[in-house]
Amino acid sequence: MITNLKQFAIDLKSPYLLSLLLISLVPLFPDYITFFLILAALIPFYKDMKNRQAKPTINTIGKLLFIYCGYLTLTCIISTDPFQSALTVAMWWFMLIVYIIVSNLLSDRDRLDAFLMCITTVAGIVGIIAMIQSFLNTVFGIEIAGVWSWLDTIVFRYVPFNLSLQTFPKRAYATFANPNMLAQYLVMVAPFVVCFNFMDRRHSMRLYNRICMILTFGGVMFSFSRGGYLAVICLAIILILLNAKKRFSTVLLYVAAALLFIPQDVYNRLTTLGASGRTRIWAQALESISQRPLFGYGAGTEPASNIFRGIGMNAPHAHNIALQLLLEGGIPALMLMTAIAVVIIRYGLRLIRNGYRASFWVGFALCGFVMVVTLHGLVDYPLTIPRLIAIFVMLLAIADRSIRIYRPTNYGRLKFPQQTPKKKRIT
Repeated sequence: MITNLKQFAIDLKSPYLLSLLLISLVPLFPDYITFFLILAALIPFYKDMKNRQAKPTINTIGKLLFIYCGYLTLTCIISTDPFQSALTVAMWWFMLIVYIIVSNLLSDRDRLDAFLMCITTVAGIVGIIAMIQSFLNTVFGIEIAGVWSWLDTIVFRYVPFNLSLQTFPKRAYATFANPNMLAQYLVMVAPFVVCFNFMDRRHSMRLYNRICMILTFGGVMFSFSRGGYLAVICLAIILILLNAKKRFSTVLLYVAAALLFIPQDVYNRLTTLGASGRTRIWAQALESISQRPLFGYGAGTEPASNIFRGIGMNAPHAHNIALQLLLEGGIPALMLMTAIAVVIIRYGLRLIRNGYRASFWVGFALCGFVMVVTLHGLVDYPLTIPRLIAIFVMLLAIADRSIRIYRPTNYGRLKFPQQTPKKKRIT
């Protein structure tokens, strides 16, 4: 394992790996650092593209993503809060840089493998920070605080934005501003962490990968996010079903062990969904959507938040991905995101049907990604802050490249080059 990590450090001299690493580090730092990391990733990206004499390309999911951003731009015209909508649209356009970088750098399987290792490592780091926070609170009674809360206080002192630093007793949130955001991030990357654990060809790294996977799910557990729990349960069920023939006992052992170590507070959270106030928020969201169903109230969470504040409800968004998309951009916004999800599932199923190999696990990651985001989106809205949008776009880029890296044909088998048998010379 140490040898592989040393080799990884040496490989950082490669421009492509440095650029991908900078993108994967986004979850570790505050949102205002995200923009600088992405801009820094452009420098080695440009160098790699120049060395390969390649030109940037945009594939199917990327085209749909560009159309979505273009449509969001138009919603600013009818927005009930044009300034906030314009800021949101500008953020989405900026995050498309992430798509261009990732989708163009992932040109082969080795690069995808290296990027998945970066994502797995960062998820493990965030997960262990969350678990340490929870341990300190439970054992020593130390109040949990965000890792970057001290820096936020300094930065926002000189920035004209209202800063509300909340604390969440007994709930961990690691490098994020609240536990729900932590769960949203870990849930999105969890299928790819699982994918890298089972598809990895480097046997000496297997223990390292398993530890990172356990820490990832541990972070979700101690966030006490209901949506996170629903997503993880769904992922576990998919794992068991897809591994019924090959690795059923191994996967079942992991799932059973996780269930045994889940604290009682986790089960209690799942039974209190109705008491969280979300049902009232959803009812109001539906009523507001019925008044402007076609184009919504404008991009960003602020127009929706204004609706809720207007009737005395303290809700930053609709706490449901479908309702929030309808509030922001109406039916077209929901249809575009649904189209992206359908394309990803189609790609995933094609890769799964290739057989039990690396492509199978990549296909699992793509389908799992759509499923967990959808399930978590039943009770929350993940696309709220720059980091989460950057991670979302990054994973869309992986989906767009995976289907081309593994090149499945006819919903089935991979094409491998075959040697033509030499004809025997007749004497």
